[in-house]
Amino acid sequence: MNMPRTFKIYLALSILCFTLSAYGHEPKKQYGLSLLNGLKYPKDFQHFQYVNPKAPKGGTLKIGIQGSFDSLNPYIVMGNPAPRVQMYTHATLFQECEDEPASAYPYVADAVEISADKKNITFYLNPNARFSDGKTLTADDVVFSFNILREKGMPLFKHYYSDIKSIKMIGKHTITFYNTNPKNREIAFILGQLPVLPKHHYTNTSFAETSLELPPTSGPYIIESVNAPHNITYQKTKNWWGLDIPSQVGFHNFNKIEYTTYRDDTALFEAFKKGSLHWRQENSSQRWASGYKFDAFQQKKVLKVVLPDNNPKPTMGIFLNTRNPLLQDIRVRKAIGYAFDFNWMNKYIFYNLYNRNDSFFSKSHLSSAGKRSPEILKMLEPFKDKLPDTVFKTDVQQPFYANNTEMRAGLKKAQDLLVQAGYSEINKDNIRVHNKTKEPLEFRFIFATSPTARLITPLKENLERIGINLKLIQLDNNTYTNSVESYDYDLIYTGFAQAATPGNEQRAFFGSKSVDAKGGKNYSGIKSEVIDNLIELIVKRPTDEEMIDATKAMDYVLLHGHYIIQGWHFDGHMVAHWDFIKGLGKEQPLYPRNFLSRCWYQE
Repeated sequence: MNMPRTFKIYLALSILCFTLSAYGHEPKKQYGLSLLNGLKYPKDFQHFQYVNPKAPKGGTLKIGIQGSFDSLNPYIVMGNPAPRVQMYTHATLFQECEDEPASAYPYVADAVEISADKKNITFYLNPNARFSDGKTLTADDVVFSFNILREKGMPLFKHYYSDIKSIKMIGKHTITFYNTNPKNREIAFILGQLPVLPKHHYTNTSFAETSLELPPTSGPYIIESVNAPHNITYQKTKNWWGLDIPSQVGFHNFNKIEYTTYRDDTALFEAFKKGSLHWRQENSSQRWASGYKFDAFQQKKVLKVVLPDNNPKPTMGIFLNTRNPLLQDIRVRKAIGYAFDFNWMNKYIFYNLYNRNDSFFSKSHLSSAGKRSPEILKMLEPFKDKLPDTVFKTDVQQPFYANNTEMRAGLKKAQDLLVQAGYSEINKDNIRVHNKTKEPLEFRFIFATSPTARLITPLKENLERIGINLKLIQLDNNTYTNSVESYDYDLIYTGFAQAATPGNEQRAFFGSKSVDAKGGKNYSGIKSEVIDNLIELIVKRPTDEEMIDATKAMDYVLLHGHYIIQGWHFDGHMVAHWDFIKGLGKEQPLYPRNFLSRCWYQE
């Protein structure tokens, strides 16, 4: 990530700022939380600078998605949730700001108080907060939300909130969380992300099962209608309690938001061209480069724009599932990586629009880019006996092939690695088999969308050249989701977003305890004592410098593990929209999370 010019100044002041804004020496009510820079906005701010507080209200926004849904509960492993249901319907205790790396301001909660020993974190709720059925939102709802998410929600919540021992309702609008890890500097911040669910709704409705029953909402929209798996319509809540809260001013401008599902991206694009859909975040470099030649675009009724994003690039790539014993051999994983020719793909498939990831935190101040540094080596020194010597002696370089000659040399390195791993024999099907067990090198790559096959086919062909059989298996969306959640695959192309201030979520991404958690995000099955220790250093973050060093060290060790074939990224977001959708001009925040939330409809 290219940090703003003020980053170094912010970093130098971060410890002081964080102390003043989050963990004061004396407990007192605070209006905001910041993990890195201190708060940009004063207590009496009226709205964020990147929104239009006078944006017109009204109109209907129509969006298409590929796939389907069968549930209105986005917090559990079971089912495929409706698009954006969490964002539209459930308010959170605090609202994150998009022009600061990691700051949050009042939403459901008016203020937060953190004890001097950092063991008690108390939130004070806005007494005007209501659910859409008119019932008051109370501390009892917050206690219920926290407990049910941790007990019956996706594994991520259990890891995310693992340092919280308990939660207690102090009064009708006051809740205290009891923290067992005072060194966890981000715990108050992530508690602020807690969505508030209606306890009374789940008295007769099971939270742990998929449901299409319309729940009361605390957020800006209700669900007007749902016809799973085809469409869902969100309707602006009348007299919504949060309308004038400064962190919400200028957002939620559409009267209705309609989502329609499509089986494939071609049909979705055709609907967009006809005006049946109003917005499209493009994921095809080919289409972005050559597909926008229809009349509405020529007449400038449809506009293309590249929106900036200074967040770390998502961790994306082809994950190699080490739950498969064959992939536990790092030499096999490295050999597969040598067969991936990104340069060829970028030239002949991507129109040279993409850049290769070189890190689990690409384009950010957290990236090691696979290179050793004194800070990284110092951080890894205590684990020297648990790491191979190569970690301390060599950098990690992504294979880059300028021509076929270099490609052949890379495949030769792959073959040598496979021979070293005991796969020198080749059977009648030209597949390498282990010299002793005779087990063939065959792997399953599962996917749900047809374009994925086009991207992986070159890798499959190169692997065939070195004696590895990669089976491409296309599944329907539901089967694919279930297979990923139960880790029933050998290779998948997927990923997850990374924050500018990593913390507790890294336990779910790379921690040993997440390996067996169904529905988790440890796609490669990483189980490393060193990684676990580095994650805890990141979470405890005594200083911002140490957090950054620990993240770089973890990144460096992960890269040395060759758990994924690093993917690619575009520097920004490719967006196309009809001209009556406004709010996508030059004034965009540095750390965007949802562009559409601040847009509006204007003929």
